[in-house]
Amino acid sequence: MITVEKFEKECQDINQQLSTDRYQIHRDSTGFAFNATLVRVNILNNTNERYILKLCETIEVPKYYACLSIHHKPGSSTASTPTTEKTTLAPKLSDFATAFAAFENAFCVRTRIPWCAREEQPRVGLEGAFAYVRPKPGEPVGLTLRDVCNMVGWS
Repeated sequence: MITVEKFEKECQDINQQLSTDRYQIHRDSTGFAFNATLVRVNILNNTNERYILKLCETIEVPKYYACLSIHHKPGSSTASTPTTEKTTLAPKLSDFATAFAAFENAFCVRTRIPWCAREEQPRVGLEGAFAYVRPKPGEPVGLTLRDVCNMVGWS
């Protein structure tokens, strides 16, 4: 369950990145928040990096969408200070298909697995790839490909 304070902080962060005050994290019919965290650990260099994907929607109807990423990079040998890179993958006022395609593509490029197969992903990432941090037990995991197929009668 998300607290009001956490929800307001999420909205504030999104709206700062989009330079607007009209977006929030998209949640599907299961209550799953499209705010995916991906991690990659380098044991040899004792570093880790995080890549956060956010699928956002407007607060008002009709709904418009955007897709954002935040990449927290570890320091390098030349720059000991970690860096954060924020990128808009699908601009504000995108339709759902465009924003969701950007979300799915970024997830697949970083993890090397498709979004619809995220629950079958091994707990550790493939070599060089990011690993998806699954929701905590009891929290919504979102619709899977199997769920969608069952909904449309493709068992």
